[in-house]
Amino acid sequence: MSHSHHHPNSNLDFVQNSLNLLFDLGIRTVFAIPGAHIEHFILAIAKDNRFKLIIAAHEEGAGFIADGYFRKSNQVPIVATINGPGATNLMTSVSTAQVDHSSIIYLTGDTAYSLKDMLAFQTSSQLSDYTGRMFRSILSKQIIPLCFNDLYQGLNEYIDDFRSNIHYPMHISLHNDISKLTQIECESYPVQASKNILRNYSFNLERSVLILGEDIRNMDEINSVINYCSKHKIPIVCTLGAKNSQALIPKDIFCGVYGYAGHESAIDLVQSDHVERVYFLYTDLNERNTMAWSSTLFKENREVFAISPYPTNHGIQEFTIKSIECSMGEFIKSCHISTVQDDWFKEYIYGSKNHLIEETKQLDMTSSILIMNQMIDYTDNFVLDSGDHRIYGSLYWDVKKFNTFFTASKTAPMGWAIGAGIGVGIADTAHTTWVLTGDGCMLMHGNEISVAQRYHTNVKFIVINNGSFGRIEYRLLNEDDSIKNKIARLPYTSWVHYANSFNIEAICVKTNQELVNAIKTAQEYNGPYLIEIMITIDNETDIKSIFSSTSKNFKPFWKEENSNEKI
Repeated sequence: MSHSHHHPNSNLDFVQNSLNLLFDLGIRTVFAIPGAHIEHFILAIAKDNRFKLIIAAHEEGAGFIADGYFRKSNQVPIVATINGPGATNLMTSVSTAQVDHSSIIYLTGDTAYSLKDMLAFQTSSQLSDYTGRMFRSILSKQIIPLCFNDLYQGLNEYIDDFRSNIHYPMHISLHNDISKLTQIECESYPVQASKNILRNYSFNLERSVLILGEDIRNMDEINSVINYCSKHKIPIVCTLGAKNSQALIPKDIFCGVYGYAGHESAIDLVQSDHVERVYFLYTDLNERNTMAWSSTLFKENREVFAISPYPTNHGIQEFTIKSIECSMGEFIKSCHISTVQDDWFKEYIYGSKNHLIEETKQLDMTSSILIMNQMIDYTDNFVLDSGDHRIYGSLYWDVKKFNTFFTASKTAPMGWAIGAGIGVGIADTAHTTWVLTGDGCMLMHGNEISVAQRYHTNVKFIVINNGSFGRIEYRLLNEDDSIKNKIARLPYTSWVHYANSFNIEAICVKTNQELVNAIKTAQEYNGPYLIEIMITIDNETDIKSIFSSTSKNFKPFWKEENSNEKI
């Protein structure tokens, strides 16, 4: 077998050299679902006229499309997706390609190699390398290139087999920090002794903040914490996944949501020099819950605790985190305060945002959520999907009753809320269930609304239609429209007509008053109902809690070359 003779150009980065190699090997077509992990690769493809880029509606669909393309053309295509839910969505198509001997390259973007085993968002190593293990359990060949040579050798071997009529699919896992370089010496990141398992510990809660996590679901346990904090004037914030606890926390000690898409009040509180101790209760210390390992959390002379009844892997190796395996009851019994605290944190108390409804004003993301917050009954269920609307739903939806707010906070799979909302509606027939989703999510899992109609489930679907993958288009703000059209923008779909095709009542709205009227109509209607909200891309940039370790140039603050932080 003979390898092609492609040598890397030292003036080009890893991705550009990779595209040259792929072209030399005869690859011309890429089927993709864009996302932050894989965005830099797809952006390079979109700008390279040698390749054809096809944006699918769902990862499994992209895999099936690629399979049909291979069978007809006998050319090897690439399927490019993110890790996490993007990779898991691929598995049926991967299995089909393996059984039927289809030559397809599945390329999943991964977070930086330098963040391996640190619980970065949707990283392949987040749960014992689950993405890599999934592919390895099905496929016979996998490349995880740590330098261009690895990719060069693996791809040449694969194409040699293909040219010898030995057909099979292959997986490539591409780390963001490696893919931006031409050659790279892989750094070693040894696990440091950062986790202290403590027994019989006495917890000082003076000048402390408690962060309630998504794994504390028992109302009695939550109330025991809240009662203690309320008695001793200790501020509480929560993660997005624990937002149900907002309904139980007194307003005078609740400082909002901390982490991704969190409130400015919570972020500023944790950043305050007054805070000497931070207690994470029943939650992973992952990227999203810790503001991407932010300097606002890890400060000099500050203690950070992780309290959980289970053995934990917090994933942050650079800091000493005191992990205590104990129940919530044991934790409360071990707490003490030696002095009477004043309300030192009063400037960080969270306040709901009111909305003045101007009848003819064009809707945007913020006003849409605020109107919902004012009009939807506090006893109703609210199910939040993943996408640009998730940020605003996280910020502006207030939970007023426990166990009425639901979202998949750890993985953020697109379209989850459509199916999950129907499940919530089946479980709770006494209350209306509202699903906030987007046009990208509907393209993936919109067919499930037919289930709500078939079983006459009282679920109301609110679809934010901005004609794009909104957060992705926002990140492409400085690119030409031609590039945005290739990657982020979606074909116009009338979700009203789509719902009508399933015999579901629906309406399209564009202004404040139209949304108010539509919600009233949906509330009076017995059965599923869909409201399509037409908005433009929301370019709000002053949200402190929006970040992504999936960016190819992301570094935790302690790895920044110019960082002045002292830990």
